[in-house]
Amino acid sequence: MRRALLVAVCVLCACGDDDDREPTPPRDAATDSAQPAPIDGGLPVLDAALAPDAAALTWSACGDAGYQCASFPSDNVRLALTKLPARGARLGSLVWNPGGPGASAIDYMPALVDLLSAQVLERYDVIAVDPRGVGHSDPILCHDKLQQLYSVNPSPESEPQWAAVDAVAKQFADDCANKYPRELLASLGTERVVADFELLRQRLGEDKLNYLGFSYGTAIGARYAAAHPDKVGRFVLDAPVDLALDPFEISLQQARSFEQALSNYFAWCNAERCPWAKGDPRTTFNALLQQVEATPLPGTDRPCGPGELVQGVVAFLYGGEQGWEVISDDLTLASEGDGSGLVDSTDLYLERDLDTGVYSNITEANYAVNCLDDDPLTLAQIRAQEAAFRSAAPIFGMPILTHMLVCAHWPAQGKKPAAPSNVTSAPFMVIGTTQDPATPFAWAQATAQRLGPSAHLFTYDGEGHTAYAREIPCVDAVVDAYLLNGTLPAAPARCDARAALVRSAHTPAALIRR
Repeated sequence: MRRALLVAVCVLCACGDDDDREPTPPRDAATDSAQPAPIDGGLPVLDAALAPDAAALTWSACGDAGYQCASFPSDNVRLALTKLPARGARLGSLVWNPGGPGASAIDYMPALVDLLSAQVLERYDVIAVDPRGVGHSDPILCHDKLQQLYSVNPSPESEPQWAAVDAVAKQFADDCANKYPRELLASLGTERVVADFELLRQRLGEDKLNYLGFSYGTAIGARYAAAHPDKVGRFVLDAPVDLALDPFEISLQQARSFEQALSNYFAWCNAERCPWAKGDPRTTFNALLQQVEATPLPGTDRPCGPGELVQGVVAFLYGGEQGWEVISDDLTLASEGDGSGLVDSTDLYLERDLDTGVYSNITEANYAVNCLDDDPLTLAQIRAQEAAFRSAAPIFGMPILTHMLVCAHWPAQGKKPAAPSNVTSAPFMVIGTTQDPATPFAWAQATAQRLGPSAHLFTYDGEGHTAYAREIPCVDAVVDAYLLNGTLPAAPARCDARAALVRSAHTPAALIRR
């Protein structure tokens, strides 16, 4: 769930997956000839209930690790998906989403598979589907100038600085408006994605949808459960977004949460861990930020200014202590006059291939979804929030606020749907992490309460964004028991970070929604 700068969403890290393991989805041979026609008018809202006889998917082998790929049309787009078939007695399909919005489940599938237990892989077909406009599902690709969006000073203090950051945001939105019809951009919101997932369930031939959603992926899951409660199977919503909050409140709460995570990092620092600090970490960090605002540091292929410094730190804040180690390395280089580590971390956050320089489309897709999922914003409304954001989060407040400017210029406007509530489905799990910097723990509590008795909250008392599939034994054991046997933990269900050695499995590649 990411808004652009600080809005960090969880994506599983692709460390350790080789090229021959990357599933590249081919077109579905059975339906490839029917390409979507150009859009010249309003699009009907897909009613998946009208397609009870949806054709079964045609799967074909892709890659060298047993993956299979398919695709199917859904009104104006073609959705791509990848499957790793169950290795034993099959329970059904487990569809997953890594967050974003805009993160490609297909690209991160090998990383998830590396972290799932052998028992889950034995019993489930694990299925990745890229939502409309994302990754391999007819992605929107507006331009290759994402660096400009992050190189401008994200904390303007004068009228010329405000004009500069707003101009960059407007140019970003205009680039998408000039390339894609408004009607296409207006079809990429989460409600349409939910209808796609119901159509997917039908094409899979499953009576129920089993689902694993991280971060923004929980928004898809919660809205699906509200729309199709009788189709909910085993559902896990990890690091949920509070869908009842307005865009300013959700952004403000997230800014506070990132600020707390930075304080936790500073508390973790000592001379060995943080040689850059030279005394008090906060004082030294603030001095470095002022320094790069005046004179950017040389970086890998461009200077490291305040945008890259803040974004590079954000990129690894939600990785817990392993992420903090990367931050320390980057800040140590910066203290020596080298901004390359922070520039590279920013590019990882933007899903830029450091070898080719090519970006994924996560940023375009992220805005395309977020700007539709909330009521329209204006520049005046955003500027009116400046004092509140500066006060609540001195480091991260303004960068989060100014990166909302793109939606003030986005060509397709939406309307915030009502938050799902009182879902009357089979029991499912909601997981919250107490020190999550991207989706505050209070959001998990509010989500579980609002969704009603069917939602069972499980708490991970620790650092980092999300909890399941991070090699935290006390978390993985509880979630696996639910996925395999339907067993829910007795309340109050809680897992303490001190009970396990945590490996951070999530990378900043996919920001989160706000």
